[in-house]
Amino acid sequence: MWLSTAWEAVISGNGVSSGFGDDWLKFAGIKIFYDGGMTLKTALMRDAYPDSHVASQPSPTARWPELNVDPALPATDPSRAGLALFVKQCLPCHAVNGAGASALDPDLNQPMNPTQYLTREGLRALIRDPKSVRNWPGLQMPGFPADQMTDREIDLVIIYLTHMATRRGTP
Repeated sequence: MWLSTAWEAVISGNGVSSGFGDDWLKFAGIKIFYDGGMTLKTALMRDAYPDSHVASQPSPTARWPELNVDPALPATDPSRAGLALFVKQCLPCHAVNGAGASALDPDLNQPMNPTQYLTREGLRALIRDPKSVRNWPGLQMPGFPADQMTDREIDLVIIYLTHMATRRGTP
């Protein structure tokens, strides 16, 4: 996409000079690739590509039953709400009892559950801002600011993890 001379003047006025950029953004005449291309089907589309064959996946708890809380728990048990939050916020990077597709960060129930070696306050701080508890070169967890997870939601995840400590499988 080439931008008009008016846009070039606005961008130049903000300190960007000719030659600035890389393969995705160039400023000489400005060239911007928004989100991909049609040939490789990497462009963002409102609807699926017409010839796409999208297969649905089972829910994470159906795919990995090891994530589930004790089925005897009532539907209103906070561990169930914690499970839903864990699946949404934590499962993309963590596993529980070997269940989950990511190997990015540690399994949170094997060999030990963090509720067994961290205080509730320490675990809450670790989830909110990992660097406030400990920092190491391989740290990848970004933390969850209050607009991503409320204190109550963090507490529900901790309740889920505490429950899962009683349901630890064999590593």
